[in-house]
Amino acid sequence: MVYIKKAFSLLEIIVVLGITAAVMSGGVLALIRFQDSAEFNRYFSDTVSLIKTTQNRSYNGVLSQTKSLALGGNALESVPEYYAIIIDENDDSIGLYYCDETLTGILSCFREQEILVIDFPSDIQVSSTGCSGVGFKTLNPDIILINSNGTFTTNGVCEITLTHTNLNRNNTLEFNADNNVFELN
Repeated sequence: MVYIKKAFSLLEIIVVLGITAAVMSGGVLALIRFQDSAEFNRYFSDTVSLIKTTQNRSYNGVLSQTKSLALGGNALESVPEYYAIIIDENDDSIGLYYCDETLTGILSCFREQEILVIDFPSDIQVSSTGCSGVGFKTLNPDIILINSNGTFTTNGVCEITLTHTNLNRNNTLEFNADNNVFELN
C-alpha cells in the first residue's frame, strides 16, 4: 500500500510563517518611512506656500484683517508696512505676521489670523540661521531679514531649515536679501 501525504508538517508551516512574518515586517517599516516622508513633504510644501502667500500679500498691498479689526475697521491704516514669516523655534511653529516700523530699523509685529500658522509635529523641527524671520515690504519685492530683537536688515542671507528626525532628512529655504530672491535647497 502506498502512503500519500495529504498535509504539511509542523516544521513546514513554521518555516512559511517565519518567512511571511519577515516579509511583512519589512513592508510595515517601508510603509512607516513612506508616511514619514509624505508628512515631511507636506509640511515643507505648506511652508513654501505660506511664504508665497506672505510675499503676495505684501507685493499686492493686501489689507491686514487682524490689524483692521484692531483699528476699528479703518481701511486706510490697515495696510501694514511689512508682511513677515516669523519662526518660533521653541514651539516649532512658523506663522504669518504683519509688521510696522515703530522706530527706525525696529519692527513691531503681530500674528495674522490663526489659520496662517503652521504647527509642526514633534518629529519635524524648524530652525533658522542668520535671522528669526523674513519679511517683505508692502508694494515692493524687497526681502528683509528680521532678527530676534525686532531689528531688521536689507542685506545678508538667512536659511530656514526643516528637519525630520525619523528620516534624518532636511530641506532648506535660503533667503538672499542682497538679491531679493529665495531658493529651495
